[in-house]
This record gives sequence, C-alpha cells and structure tokens, in this order.
Amino acid sequence: MINRRKFLIHTTAFAGGTLIYRSNLALAATSGKSLWSDSITVSGQLEVVPDSPSHLVPLNYTGLSYELAQLMDPKFFSASNKDLVALFKILSPLGVLRLGGNSSESCWLKVDPYTTAPELKIPDIKPSEHYMPSKLFMIPPESITELAGFLQATGWQLIYGLNFGHSSPDRLAREAEFIAKHIPHDQLLYFQIGNEPDFYGDAVNRTRPATWNFNDYIKEWTTCADAISQLVPDAAFGGPDVGASSDWIRQFIPAAEQILGKRLVAVTGHYYASGPPDNPSVTIENLLRTNPKIGQSTQAIADLAAQNHLYYRMTEGNSCYRGGKPGMSDTLASALWVGDYMLTLATAGCAGVNLHGGSRNILKAALGNHLPGEQITNENSDSKGSFYTPIAGEVNYGFKVRPIFYGMMLANQFADTEMKNV
Repeated sequence: MINRRKFLIHTTAFAGGTLIYRSNLALAATSGKSLWSDSITVSGQLEVVPDSPSHLVPLNYTGLSYELAQLMDPKFFSASNKDLVALFKILSPLGVLRLGGNSSESCWLKVDPYTTAPELKIPDIKPSEHYMPSKLFMIPPESITELAGFLQATGWQLIYGLNFGHSSPDRLAREAEFIAKHIPHDQLLYFQIGNEPDFYGDAVNRTRPATWNFNDYIKEWTTCADAISQLVPDAAFGGPDVGASSDWIRQFIPAAEQILGKRLVAVTGHYYASGPPDNPSVTIENLLRTNPKIGQSTQAIADLAAQNHLYYRMTEGNSCYRGGKPGMSDTLASALWVGDYMLTLATAGCAGVNLHGGSRNILKAALGNHLPGEQITNENSDSKGSFYTPIAGEVNYGFKVRPIFYGMMLANQFADTEMKNV
C-alpha cells in the first residue's frame, strides 16, 4: 500500500510547483536546470480491489466559501478582478462558489431604490461571548450583476445563502427573484436559507430563543422556501447547512423533501477540524492525526442523501474555526490536511467541498469583531486575508495563494474519476 502521508507530501509539492513552473519555465529552459529534484522518490505498492464500492468525484467537487458580506464591494467578485479570476480557474475549471457564513444572517440586498434595511436584533449577551455580526451589511444591486460576470469568466457555479436570521419570507423571495434574473440558471446551483441553524439558540449566536429547535426551524424554513418558489418557480434548494448536528440532517431530509419534492436537491453541512485558535490543543500534530470518524460519518450522510435522490456537499469548513490559527492554518500542514480530508470525503461519496476564507476585515465583522488568531500571530503575518483562507488579498493590493490552495489543487486532480473505498 502507498504511504498516504508521503504521497500527499510529494504530490502537494507537485501541485504547488505547477504555479511556480508557469512563471519559471523560460528560466529553466535557458539554464538547463530541472525544476524538480531527482532525489524525490516514493516507493510502495498500490493495491486495487475491483469489487470494492466506488463513487464518481464530480467535476465541480472543489469549491470555495466566502462570507456573503464580501458582496458589499462590487469589485471583489467581478470579471474585472483578473487576479482572482485567474486563481479560481487554476484551482478548478468548474468549481463552486458558496456565499454565506455568519454574515449572511445580517446581509440585505437592495433590490430597488425603495428597499429598506431589516431590523437587526442584538441579544443581551456580553459582546465578548457573542460571535455574530453587530451590524447589517448592505449589498448593492450592482454586486449581483458583477458576480454574474465573475461566474462567466471563471466557469464556476454558485450557491447563494439567504438571510434567515433577520429577514422575512417576502424579503427573501424578492432577493431570490433578483438573483435568479441576473445569474444564469445553469450557474445558480441552489439557494441556502440560513447558516448553521443548529446553533441559533446558543449564546454565541442567539439568532433565535434558547428553546428554539428543529421543529421550529423546519416550519420557518419551508415557509421561506415556498415564498421564494412563488416568485422563482424553478428555484432549487439545499440545506440545512448545519454547523455540527448530523441529527438535524437526518430529520431535514424527509421533512423538507415531503414539502418541496424535487425542488430540494442537496443536503449540506459544515466541518472544521479544530478550534478555536487560542485553544492549546489546536496544533499541527493534532491536525494531521487521522480521524476515521470523518469518513464514516460522511458516508452515512451521503448514503442517506443518495437514498432520497439527493447529494451531500460540505459547504463550509477549514482547519480551525473562527478564522484559523496562524502558524498552522497558513502553513504546509494545512495543504497536507486538506488533501487528505478532501480525498477522504470523495471516497465516502461526498459530492463537493467548499473551504471557507476571504478578507480578514469581512470575516472579523462576521464573527462579532472577534478574530482570536490575531492575539497569537506575529508582526510578519500576512494581513490580507483570514488565517485559513486559500486565497489571500484585496482588490487594491492583488491576490495570492496560501499553502492550503495547493492541497485543494491536489484533490481536484481526482475530479471526474472513480474513488474506491478500500
């Protein structure tokens, strides 16, 4: 059998080298020097079991997740942002951009000049203990038209997360109608309504009362989905986009499918390998430990989804929640972890993985102005992105990749192949 860790180390180096190769090709040709060391070798045996279960890895398996509030700047997801367009295309020719996160519960789209902001209710909780936005984020209409151009330029598809925390069915229906009119149908995969609703009653969130439960959720969720379908008859939906509770997923599938039927196309959830950043147990050593439960739990959810003619996608996650840990999430260790993680999920039947990231200021605002990693970083840390983001940068400064990007590139090489579960 191949030593998986050695395989990941050397193939991640190869994936990273594809970018270096493109910029240094002429130099290598004129100098006669190889870009690769002849000493890099991996020995082992590959055992293939033909009759073992297999899953086809979709072409759009690889994805990125950003805060919905990133749309406050129309120039960010725009065809004119050529650096970001180029990096998306390098990562995958047919990827999936998911817009959601904590900030989606405080975003509102100004669909016309008469649209006013919703009410933001701040719970009576100490700011130090509350990890949700303390303000609203207005998305200008031109951000959606620019987003359409960005998707066309990259060839990517879109999952759009709607504000379930501080909105109404009528407002969401009008927003969904606006989005559906500007994003081509073949690029708008589906709408998500709400972000991590299983945490709504917790003190760190408190978007709903502490007694709020799944039964309350599914009633409100289906009311919003039906309102959207009235204005967008061909709208597709995914959910429940939970933060942790697989039990919510098991309840959601039959409950939502009974009401929505074929309008429900995907089951979604999140996964962060560790956290928070200031927890001493969050280390590279622990990050790289094999966790057999990940594949097992993913396969159970993917199988349940498939039995109901749905597919499962991990729509938000990364190495460490609350922005990532400097010295871990922004190092080679993150590339090794994500390569292993994404291929484990692919083998288990997961239809796609979206790694979270984006601008540091946006992510910090989405976390109630908390970013624990800032307290343990050094002055040389790259400030143009959250610590775990695969692509760091700002419109006025340009964009570059972090190590985790290369691990994602590695996993994407297996798109449109059959993965054997041995």
